Amino acid sequence: MTDQCLTDAAPAGYSFVSKPRAKKKGGGVAIIHRSGMQIQKLFINKAPHLETVSVKITYLGKSFIVVCLYKAPYFQDDTTLRKIGSFLKKINSLKLPVIITGDLNVHLDDPRDFQTARVNQYLVENFMRQHVSCATHNGGHCLDIIITSRSVEMNNLLVQHQPNNLTDHSVLIWSVTVKRCRSNRVCR
Repeated sequence: MTDQCLTDAAPAGYSFVSKPRAKKKGGGVAIIHRSGMQIQKLFINKAPHLETVSVKITYLGKSFIVVCLYKAPYFQDDTTLRKIGSFLKKINSLKLPVIITGDLNVHLDDPRDFQTARVNQYLVENFMRQHVSCATHNGGHCLDIIITSRSVEMNNLLVQHQPNNLTDHSVLIWSVTVKRCRSNRVCR
């Protein structure tokens, strides 16, 4: 999407933070947020195989991290998986509640898949969990993610399959509660 497309897509009273796809027309990742929230763009990911946009949001006295992530399906090598692990470790080191959403292009519903096993290992190591457990792609498999730290409570999650040809992925509609953390302790 271009910044103009995002501007047109954001409802009244909302803004966005984006990272367009480098050297290609269209694509990239974005976070649309309510205007008036204190937003600080973070520069955490340096892995070329992962497209990410990360922000620290402060709202109603709570600070938390939100990440939108995309990994192309053709990056299935061990190096890319280690980059995912390193990225999760960096996010976790910020000691704030975390919400990561996007398209990981890993068959997270198949525990026999080596990529799934590695991603699950990294989630455990970083005190995080994946909430989406059903197929999110019209070809089957759970490819899309809502990953949170333990200090984020999932309230509602609806996976809405799309009947038209607008996208080959389901729409994820969700809400969370971010638990308040004392400033002198790690919030995971």
